[in-house]
Amino acid sequence: MTLFDKKGRSLVGREGVSRCFMICMIELPDPYEAQRQLEDLREELVHDPYFSGVPSLHPEGRKTALAFHAKDDVAEVRRKVIKVLSELGGKVVGPSGARTS
Repeated sequence: MTLFDKKGRSLVGREGVSRCFMICMIELPDPYEAQRQLEDLREELVHDPYFSGVPSLHPEGRKTALAFHAKDDVAEVRRKVIKVLSELGGKVVGPSGARTS
């Protein structure tokens, strides 16, 4: 989701640049519980042999092993994160602050 080049010029509409992106946040009833469960999930995934070949889950890569991020995470990881957040009662809030679900 890079909107500008190193010189500050807009990249929107140029070849190879995504035509859309989404900005939102998730409102959680208990952020501390969410943090605990996401840390548990991250620890589980880092030690799961199924994901041993996923570079973002290696601590030296400083990606998912430290923090989840959709662009760095494989689909299976994104699905697990979404499942945890939905089970915690997370509600997606759009840029205007309006709940979308």
